[in-house]
Amino acid sequence: AKKQINIDSAIAGKHIVFTGKMDYGSREEMQAEARRLGAVIQTSITSGTDYLICGEKAGASKIEKAKKFGIIIISEEEYNKLINKM
Repeated sequence: AKKQINIDSAIAGKHIVFTGKMDYGSREEMQAEARRLGAVIQTSITSGTDYLICGEKAGASKIEKAKKFGIIIISEEEYNKLINKM
């Protein structure tokens, strides 16, 4: 059975990069949940990235690149609030 994708989520269709150590689960778990919510997971920042989600010890180079592209940078906590608004 195909996994149900939530198209009503705040991150549906958004391109997301996770960086740093996550508190709410492993990065893999966070990525899997984001995919379930309809997000597109990227491993590196591009001009098409919508959000950079920063955990503990977030990669400085990813943050710099995100700033350069004007990407929304949010903490893991802010991200969780965003996806749980449903």
